Amino acid sequence: METNDHALPSVDVLRVNGQSFVSGLYWQTLRKAVSFEAEAKEYGKKNGMDVVTIRKTQLVIQAGFAPKGDQALKGMYSLAAALAQGLGDNWLGAFPLNDGSDRYAFVAVLDGGIMPGRDIVGSREVVEEKLRETYGLVLGSQGANKWDRTIAPASWEFGGEALTLEELLHPRAFTSKAKLKPLSFGMTRRELAVYGGTMLGLVALSIGGLTVKHYLDAKHEQERLAAARALLDAQRAAAASHPAPAPLVPAHPWGTSAPAIDFARACDDAQGSFPLSVAGWVVGKSICVPGSVTASYKRNGSTSLDLFRGSAKRLLHSDAKVFDNGESAVIAGPLARMPASDEGLRADFDATTAFVSHFQDLGLKVDLLAVADPVPPASNGKTPPPAPLPWKTYSFKFETQLTPSFVLAGMELSGLRVHEIDVALKDGANPELIWTIAGELYVLR
Repeated sequence: METNDHALPSVDVLRVNGQSFVSGLYWQTLRKAVSFEAEAKEYGKKNGMDVVTIRKTQLVIQAGFAPKGDQALKGMYSLAAALAQGLGDNWLGAFPLNDGSDRYAFVAVLDGGIMPGRDIVGSREVVEEKLRETYGLVLGSQGANKWDRTIAPASWEFGGEALTLEELLHPRAFTSKAKLKPLSFGMTRRELAVYGGTMLGLVALSIGGLTVKHYLDAKHEQERLAAARALLDAQRAAAASHPAPAPLVPAHPWGTSAPAIDFARACDDAQGSFPLSVAGWVVGKSICVPGSVTASYKRNGSTSLDLFRGSAKRLLHSDAKVFDNGESAVIAGPLARMPASDEGLRADFDATTAFVSHFQDLGLKVDLLAVADPVPPASNGKTPPPAPLPWKTYSFKFETQLTPSFVLAGMELSGLRVHEIDVALKDGANPELIWTIAGELYVLR
């Protein structure tokens, strides 16, 4: 993918019905139907952009990027994407801004895609010229009027409808899919700068406070430290003469498996190798677990079982197990082996905070459920019960429309493991892939 060398337009933030909307995004068509999120992340990183919104329709997959700047846009809505949710696949419109200025917002959507350079805010002169230019450009290139709706103020004598943003962007007219999200899975550059400055200030204040405290309590602190050293020396001497046996610590359960992101990438590659359709049979669900990956197919139409099995062997080099009297089948394959990692763990609060925050930045709510320690066998009353494990286990399971490797990318969290990833094709008017991710998070008590 080539780097965009053109200067990106500056964005405008508008307030409509109590919500913040962003105009002026740079819209890029995404080519990869399955891994489009990763494609958007790669493009944004290469071009130095912080936040993005992704539009996925039956006709097109697009990413709207915000240029790097000093505004915290994360969590705001894309104006063009929100309008497109209600107005359809072929329309263009100019909307007056209700802010006391003589400015207008302009958006054009053709064949489901927001047209580049047609997501702007400007004066009447600029926007009216862009409106008429775009309308005539499409008529000239297409040879017929493809616009289903044209929207402009009545005073412009352009025809069509005269609608306002307030009328179109009521709370139920758009969904959270139009929100801008960070490409870095965390703070934007501006937020990092503000956070860093705040922390420097707090450190300076803390140093000043500690200096005063040490000055006032110096004598008391010295006496306390001397007493603590004497007690520690006595304890070490006693331990040296009567060493206690080292406690038996069970093997680390996370130490036998690969980090979550490695498992997710392997599953993405393996599950992506299964076609959505083989000889007319449609995939229903794929399950990825350590060591293996399977995909189930259902007969759809008049294609025979023999034709399906022959195509599966040719495409996937694997035979199928047949079920339901020849109406469904399952194909299995190996999952690439990944090196295990027995890394150190983070403290409970730090690890769970990082986990929850990561998914909040993606607009996902993922619950952590504490897992009880294994119950030790009954003792004879003489053997003391074993000490609690030095680590704690949380389990999680959630669904997402994003690929697992995209969801977990940038999450450098030790002790995070995924043990199963399922992907299913959701039926309906707009079929879509839904991933289910299940695993554990291990933390220090």
